[in-house]
Amino acid sequence: MISFDNFPETNHSNVKLTPRSNEALKRTGFKVEDLIVRTPEDVNTKYNDNIHDKELIEKRHQHYEEKRKGKFDVLKKVRAEVVD
Repeated sequence: MISFDNFPETNHSNVKLTPRSNEALKRTGFKVEDLIVRTPEDVNTKYNDNIHDKELIEKRHQHYEEKRKGKFDVLKKVRAEVVD
């Protein structure tokens, strides 16, 4: 089983989270898909607006990564509350 401390960087197709980690996801409303590491191209495709400016694509990717890592921080705090 996987918690947020050992969440895999790749291959999220069959992630089986611990019960407390699942509870943290439920309480926050986040999804496992929100935690996946994505390439800059994947992030750009998500917006579907045909941007080709590499600088803007990289900025979007940095923003996505900051948000993704922030979600992990929130989930770890909520999981700690579930444990207590």
